[in-house]
Amino acid sequence: MITTDRLYETYICEENDTQTMSKNNSDLCSFDSCVIRKSVENPNYLVSIKTNYDFSNSTVLLSETAIREITAQLDAISPGITVEEIAQRIERNLKCSVEIMDNSQEVEMMADYLLNLYGSDGLHAPDNLHMAFSVVHKTTLFSCDYKLINVCKKNNTPCINTHKLATGEGIRIVKSKYAKIVKTFKPKIQSSLLKPGEKIVWRSFV
Repeated sequence: MITTDRLYETYICEENDTQTMSKNNSDLCSFDSCVIRKSVENPNYLVSIKTNYDFSNSTVLLSETAIREITAQLDAISPGITVEEIAQRIERNLKCSVEIMDNSQEVEMMADYLLNLYGSDGLHAPDNLHMAFSVVHKTTLFSCDYKLINVCKKNNTPCINTHKLATGEGIRIVKSKYAKIVKTFKPKIQSSLLKPGEKIVWRSFV
């Protein structure tokens, strides 16, 4: 599980590339509309995500863009459900707080800038708004859109592929230098006690 403990570093593998990821100091997260849609279609999707990511002490920000997109899809995927119910479901399943926020002028300007910068790399509207919202508010963006994820990597914007997070694919945890010390010395201790073909002589411990 990805934790807020600073003794851990998390690596998310994307297309044979290993990307270092860590939670921002503010523990702010944002979901794009595809993640919200999957959570509506399958409530267990959130449970699967939580298995590999610790949302405790985190706040999930739902942007104006994400809300606008998912609202337009609700009648088709889950008639009758409201945005408020979706927010409550996220809070309940991830054990976190949720806030819905409008796009500020700074977000709009950043979105235009990112579109000009990465349009040739596949970034398009409204994904540029999701990315801009994450950049401005310094969140870790959760997405299952491969093009958006790849552009975020190029921009060094913290972004986690929720598909891989939900399935555990390509995720490995590497502990800090303190854990490396344990890993370094533990084999030496074992080898000094149990060498091949050698029995333990208890008087050695007296």
